[in-house]
Amino acid sequence: KLAQVVDEGTMNAAVEFIRRKREKPFIAVVSFINPHDICLPAGGTSPILDEVWQRYQPPAGTELPPLPANFGDTEGLPEGFARRPRHDGWDENQWRKYIYAYYRMMEDVDRQVGLVLQALRDSGKEDNTIVIFTSDHGEGLASHRWTGKMMYYQEEAAVPLIVSWKGVTPAGRIEREHLVSALDVLPTICDYAGVKGPAVMRGESLRPIIDKPRQSGHEYVVSEMANGPARSFMVRTKQYKYMVFPTASGQRQEMFFDMQADPGEMKNLVAQPALAKEIERHRKLLADWNKLTEESSHPIQPAPKAQRTKAQKDKARQKKER
Repeated sequence: KLAQVVDEGTMNAAVEFIRRKREKPFIAVVSFINPHDICLPAGGTSPILDEVWQRYQPPAGTELPPLPANFGDTEGLPEGFARRPRHDGWDENQWRKYIYAYYRMMEDVDRQVGLVLQALRDSGKEDNTIVIFTSDHGEGLASHRWTGKMMYYQEEAAVPLIVSWKGVTPAGRIEREHLVSALDVLPTICDYAGVKGPAVMRGESLRPIIDKPRQSGHEYVVSEMANGPARSFMVRTKQYKYMVFPTASGQRQEMFFDMQADPGEMKNLVAQPALAKEIERHRKLLADWNKLTEESSHPIQPAPKAQRTKAQKDKARQKKER
């Protein structure tokens, strides 16, 4: 099924849940799939790919969105860098159609989120409910010719985060100064709810900087992925971003960006002597984080072998018998 269809069911279930009469506080996690269906045009082999394009392709004559300013390749990629964007066969028009489809998916889920929030208002609970809106990852969306999430560029690593409690949190304020991680969401929920959280939480409540934005927040935040011989990492500080990718031979491929001077991440500065101290500082921050999270005790484990169903086994046996 299209994500839009599944999300419609999620929305209806959330609306019904919110409308129920209750005496005790509640927590509702409403997880929408879209715009995740953008992965299907990127992959190109889904059995519902035709349905995706039927719903989201631009009508003839539609003005397509422009390509991003950082559509080109990053200068100074590490030698032998294996993470390369796909879709070498796409022309600029195909990239712009892809962006158009993504925006249409966003419109679908935006409507569904809006109806859930409207149900909250209609229920009379809005003044006593904190709403947190976020996502688990971003989307390349043609920046550096990337699609999907498997990179640490800003488009993939950055996610939206809205914390809203009518009459309590400042309405309409956009926060651009503090570093925030998804790890901060749970401590924030616990803080506002007045409950004690788990004994170990790597994040911190955002309530102090929401109430008093001049307070300092994180010195740095870390992201990680486990899709290679070992985990890769990103360290983000206020001005810089450091990425490190281990190779099968044990080498470390590094990238370093000045996010103030180069927000599009077009020039890798890791070889710049003038930044040697900053780069070493970021390596140290990552080493500290790895020690805190006991990284050496948690190596990547191979994925378990998928169990085949009886029908799959019978089909394989029939092929052999032929």
